[in-house]
Amino acid sequence: MNGFSRLLVLFLLVNHACKDADVPVSKSGLYGQWLMTESLQDPGDGSGTWQKPSANSYDLISFRRDNSFAGDDGSYNLFPEFTSFRIRSDSTLTLYKKDHKDSLRLRYSLDSRVLQINLPCIEPCGLRFSKTTDF
Repeated sequence: MNGFSRLLVLFLLVNHACKDADVPVSKSGLYGQWLMTESLQDPGDGSGTWQKPSANSYDLISFRRDNSFAGDDGSYNLFPEFTSFRIRSDSTLTLYKKDHKDSLRLRYSLDSRVLQINLPCIEPCGLRFSKTTDF
């Protein structure tokens, strides 16, 4: 093997080893359709509280087993440009736009049929969802 071939093999091995590892999703309770039930916005002084959406608004997000994602069904269009997702750990997931060039990494917690997503804000903010459908 010449020097270039060795360098290429080394590069491919290092590149493959450094990629984010997927978490097995076969047992994930995340799969399904979720209805937004509360949102939190804090002005930065700790006075924020979880608020229910207005009576005539609704928002649904869906995580499918084929890793497709829908976040544009509802009044607020929470994540309209994102079409797929990857679970990174039991508390982190990444949403991807169609071209996979742009992504959004989110922290989440899942307790029974309640999903909480913490948005990347300076002050506390987040969304809570209730599961409506299993996929």
